[in-house]
Parts: sequence; C-alpha cells; structure tokens
Amino acid sequence: QFVEWLRKNISKEVFAKSSFHITTNGTLITEEIAEYLAQNHFSLIISLDGNEEDHNNARPYAKGNTNNSWKDTMRGVDFINNAFKKAKMPNPVTLRSTFDRNGCDLVERLKLLNKLMYEGKAGHVSIEPSCLAESCARETFEGLREEEIRAKFQTEYYKAQAEANKAYTL
Repeated sequence: QFVEWLRKNISKEVFAKSSFHITTNGTLITEEIAEYLAQNHFSLIISLDGNEEDHNNARPYAKGNTNNSWKDTMRGVDFINNAFKKAKMPNPVTLRSTFDRNGCDLVERLKLLNKLMYEGKAGHVSIEPSCLAESCARETFEGLREEEIRAKFQTEYYKAQAEANKAYTL
C-alpha cells in the first residue's frame, strides 16, 4: 500500500529514483509477490541460516507445522530470481545468515552461501551475529579479540577456497 501511495503522491521522476528494501525469511513469497517486488525495484535480504538441517533447527515453524522452512525459503528465493530475470533486472537478493552463542561452522556456512550465489540464487551474501549485546557477544567470542576472530575466520576460509581451487571474496 505504501508503494502505491508513493506512486500516486510523488512525481514520476522521484518515484523512478526511489528504491525499496525488505528483510524476510522468504517463506511466504509467491510468484505474484515476486513479480510485484521486481516491478517496484525492491532489494531483499533473505535469512538463510546454513544448510537445510541447520536452518530448520534455527528457524522452525510454529508448533504443529511440519513444513520445511529451508525448502520454503529456497522456493521464495527462486520466485524472486525468476521474476527479476523476467524483468531483465539484476539479482536483488542478499542471503544473510546469522549465528549465535551456540556457534556454527562459519567457513562451511560461507561456502554454502557462496555456492548459492555462484548458482545465481543471490547477488550478495553476509554472515552476521544474531546478537550484538555486550553480554551475548562476550559469550559468543569468549576470550577472543576482534582481530583474532577475523584472522581465524579468514585464514580458514582462504585455505578452504584454495583447497577447492576457487576464487574467493570477503
């Protein structure tokens, strides 16, 4: 409704320069919604917390719903990609993965996200801590300085990419 209100109430020139953004888990994106997002030049951050098992554990549906949230998210990603390809527009998706104090294999997670990006599922990827509160960060990175965390992660990632004989970016 907001986009339609803007379309009616601002000049065509200003509207043409406008951009919109949403963050979503992608599970409710349909073909119709994806086409609307493409027609209105949306960019998206879609949460994807690792492989199917990790994601489903991190993002289960409400009690009683046995659907697979990872598959539903990937279906939404595919709808978005198809709609933007049809509109001859660049991929607007950033796949964002989060991690918490329980940890995860950041290198494996980044490999998965990069694989999906190379397959055309996303234009960008990112991995973020789910909690930036001091108490959470302290527990997540107990005893590590920021430089040590970055160095450890980058070293493991670059090594994995070199072993796979692939280009890498961070």
